[in-house]
Amino acid sequence: KPTDETKHFGIELEFFANWNQSKLGVALNDAGLSEVVQLKTDGSIRARDGMHGHELNICVKESELRSTLERVCQVLTEAGADVNKSCGMHVHIDMRTRDKEKVFSNLVSAQTILYAMNPPSRKYGYQDNGNKRHYAKPNVGKDFQTARRSGRYHGVNASAFDKFKTLEVRLHAGTVDPRKILNWVLILDAVSNLETEVARGPSTVTGFKRLYNIPETLMSYITERVEKFRSAHESRDTSTEDVAA
Repeated sequence: KPTDETKHFGIELEFFANWNQSKLGVALNDAGLSEVVQLKTDGSIRARDGMHGHELNICVKESELRSTLERVCQVLTEAGADVNKSCGMHVHIDMRTRDKEKVFSNLVSAQTILYAMNPPSRKYGYQDNGNKRHYAKPNVGKDFQTARRSGRYHGVNASAFDKFKTLEVRLHAGTVDPRKILNWVLILDAVSNLETEVARGPSTVTGFKRLYNIPETLMSYITERVEKFRSAHESRDTSTEDVAA
């Protein structure tokens, strides 16, 4: 948890790697990251044969976000880290100085574009040995009080507020790419910083930029991601997702 009042981000990375928990933990400590990361196991990760599933929790000040992600991902590269569709990335938005009801509503209104930037399994779930796995279902309403009682397996998890004083955005695919992680966090931060409440969510990238005041520096990335997954969303095809997303 944050140790001071400055704005923080919480990031959960699910992945698998060649290194076991002990070796990876030592490497993260040697990289000077022990104060900002916590390494856990995660039974939902379907690691490749001979590899080890991990969940890495990062709690970082806004001012140290970029440098910390670069250092973390350098260690993960050395560990041979990779992802498949059983992995996700979750971002905790600091709500200690924000209006939780408004931010929740605006994040839910942004869902159309946020899901479009990710593989369709994040929205529709996927089959795993005959079982349907669905860890980030779209939110069906924008009422915060209702959402906080409806469980955590939604794109925007309002129940995280009770435990962490955050809103948890769960809908991104797994990744160990620092550029993707950073851009996603910055996009969510821009949505969360909007001073007014959006009445109707945008359905186009242009509308998303206009409504949420998205910085121009992020627009090419957003467009790139939406175009990458457009055909897969149209067909709801999750069969080719066992590659880095």
